[in-house]
Amino acid sequence: MKIRHFLSLVAYYGVAIHLPVSSIGYFRIGDYCSYIRRYLCKNIFKKCGKGCNIEHGAKFGLGDKIIIGDYSGMGINSSIANGTIIGKGVLMGPNVTILRATHVFDRTDISIIDQGSVEHPPLVICDDVWIGHSCLILPKCQKIGTGAIIGAGSVVTKDVPDYTIVGGAPARVIKKRK
Repeated sequence: MKIRHFLSLVAYYGVAIHLPVSSIGYFRIGDYCSYIRRYLCKNIFKKCGKGCNIEHGAKFGLGDKIIIGDYSGMGINSSIANGTIIGKGVLMGPNVTILRATHVFDRTDISIIDQGSVEHPPLVICDDVWIGHSCLILPKCQKIGTGAIIGAGSVVTKDVPDYTIVGGAPARVIKKRK
């Protein structure tokens, strides 16, 4: 691990994660807090596009494999798996959770905890996607298509096609945008 990456992680998780949200304060203090988080994430992420907004409480592990495109954001208190690829112009609401690992439970002769876990490929979130408040994206989902919308509180268990609105638990197609 590079020293710059390490120091940025320490500064992010030690201080910046606790700074106020980006749209708060009489003197626009939130804008400065957002700038500090973005600056640190440019040293943490594999690629961090211009105009990104990493909100208060956003967690992403080591973050060294995350790619986030221009003008995209991680919502307040979101939890993003390392390795996630986020396109351009992606809106992510508060409390979004993206999981990429799951426990193995095929055998019944040994306990689940002793069966280990399996890591799934990184999630690709294409450009112009809106992920609503408190969505949970499970490991079997590998792609959220361009222009897709995921309704608040949805549990996404499979890929979401381009320009599709999904919602519910499990998430189902509500309608097409085109």
